[in-house]
Amino acid sequence: MPDNKNQHYVPRCHLKPFTRDGAGLAINLFNHGAGRVVLDAPVKNQCSRSYFYGEDLVLEKLLQGEEGKYASLVREVIAGAPMDDAGRRFLRDFAYLQVSRTAAAMERRRATLVEMDRVAHQGFEDIRRERTDTSHRRVMLAVMKTWAETARHIHDLDVLLVRNGTPRDFFTSDDPAALTNRVYLQRMKDHSFGLITVGTQIVMPLTPRVAMIAFDAKAYAPKGASKGWIDADRIADVDAINEFQLLNSVSNLYFALPEDAEHLRLAFADAASRRPIDRFRHWVGMRIEDDGIYERYRRATPAELQTRAPRVVSHSPVYPVPSRWFSKLPFRLPLSGATNGSGVGFVRPAHMKPGVRFRIEPIPTRPLPGHDADGPTVAYIRKEAARGPARRPMRAADLNALIRSTGRSLR
Repeated sequence: MPDNKNQHYVPRCHLKPFTRDGAGLAINLFNHGAGRVVLDAPVKNQCSRSYFYGEDLVLEKLLQGEEGKYASLVREVIAGAPMDDAGRRFLRDFAYLQVSRTAAAMERRRATLVEMDRVAHQGFEDIRRERTDTSHRRVMLAVMKTWAETARHIHDLDVLLVRNGTPRDFFTSDDPAALTNRVYLQRMKDHSFGLITVGTQIVMPLTPRVAMIAFDAKAYAPKGASKGWIDADRIADVDAINEFQLLNSVSNLYFALPEDAEHLRLAFADAASRRPIDRFRHWVGMRIEDDGIYERYRRATPAELQTRAPRVVSHSPVYPVPSRWFSKLPFRLPLSGATNGSGVGFVRPAHMKPGVRFRIEPIPTRPLPGHDADGPTVAYIRKEAARGPARRPMRAADLNALIRSTGRSLR
């Protein structure tokens, strides 16, 4: 096989601590789609595809550099070496990269584009010029471009390494980094959050004995943290972190000890009903007001989608809701956030835009006004924001230049 042809979307350096004897050659897996356990499967065949990031190797080589830094830090973690702030920040940023770079992330984006194209053209089929390009390359470049443009939004999150002091291991999967938000999902019962929202968390296992949590320090108050570490001394807390692998994985869960296979079977069976069937939802709005600055839209009815009335189409992720949360990271009460009354919700102070009138308000224990289980009931859009100039598709060279111009080496 040519060099760099087999490209991993979950890097081998992430899987290595979960392999037999940590050697990086063979790993145990539970394929929950088939209900099958495979012991000592070759690592080289896991979470990879031929030229996943392109035959030009531009992105593959960029990612290899970041993976080398990650591997070095994880070796330090395994050796028990102290971890400085810069190291923890790198792990946080690498976890967000891992949220974005998997086959699951690409497929969610592709499915979203297909459905948005269908909904946007309902009633307009006769004037459709061409279908949206949903080839793997086009989607991959779009997803990686979004990562490069948004990575700065997590730089205000604090980082804790979770030391596993229980008999139960952490395990990983083919989609190991989870973006979540306890404030929104548990307290507000609202899925409409994003990277800049109050309460954001990113959770990812590093080894069977260490996991990483990046979190909003204004929303959560760690209990017993010291020098960037916190202990998980209850199996329920290890299960809380592991549950994100059960809810997020596409097909495979990876684990270090063969005797854990039956536990994974049972844990997945318990979590299966909480796995979202769809990982995104669409909102279609019909215009009902135009004051020259803002356009106001309400949710469209199915019949209205067959008309030619002006409309907007948006999409938002659907996040898995775990049955429990890591108990050492409770809410920092009273909870509050910055809001300007728009659909952006409650944002962290670092993301209050200059010139926009934000106010600090208590976080409610219900969804935002104008939201329900199917998304917003009414939306306001500033007209110039909805009329942005068309841009040509992203190319690998463009993306590489964007990443380097924004200093996207994760250090």
